[in-house]
Amino acid sequence: MFKSKMVIVCGVLTAVMALGTVAVAQQGGGAAGGGRGQRGNFAGRNRGFSLSRISVKELTGALLLTDEQVTKYTALQTKLTADSQALAPVQGAAPDPEARKKRTALNTQFENDFAALLTVPQRSKLKEIMDNGKALPNAPFAALAALRLLPKQKTDIAAIQKDQQTQIQAITVERTDPTYRTLMTDINTASQEKINKILSVDQQKIIKDAQDAAAKARGNRRNRNGAGAGAAAPAAPATGATN
Repeated sequence: MFKSKMVIVCGVLTAVMALGTVAVAQQGGGAAGGGRGQRGNFAGRNRGFSLSRISVKELTGALLLTDEQVTKYTALQTKLTADSQALAPVQGAAPDPEARKKRTALNTQFENDFAALLTVPQRSKLKEIMDNGKALPNAPFAALAALRLLPKQKTDIAAIQKDQQTQIQAITVERTDPTYRTLMTDINTASQEKINKILSVDQQKIIKDAQDAAAKARGNRRNRNGAGAGAAAPAAPATGATN
């Protein structure tokens, strides 16, 4: 009995460590220095990612969550949101110097609680997704869940990323310099081309399909928001200036 409990605890801790140390990109994140939403380029700097912001639908599809797990995960999200909002500075009051530390603690607790909800196979799948996210920080979550990167691919991509960061750190011009953006784009593009040679055609297609789907979803949201705003606006005249 004791041995079984220790195995479960160790499994949870392993999943939590993966969540805490590996950041994956948000949907459609842009490459560093190259602007936002550069589809096809997932070699840029990791923008950071919070597990709590992944939709229930995505997690359910990737980890095959049960209805009970979905309910509990949603409750954890709601609690985290409320606790985080409570840390927001009050207008006119001095900001809490410990707020960032407290938010980190809240997210760590969220990750602990979420890992405890998962079965061993689910924790294994989540670790795989997080490992993929470390290798391809700007790939959409849907792609990270579907990819099957080989160990050698991860090693080779890590070497490319290390070289990429070395080149970025060697840039001597200021960020405000017009050439800075060009230099960053060139470095990221070269790194992307190297990574493409490591990925199989099928793997590249998985990422592209996920990026296209994410872009389409963003476009649909913008269209809905625009339609909502247009409904409240007065009708445009039949004649007049055009764009």
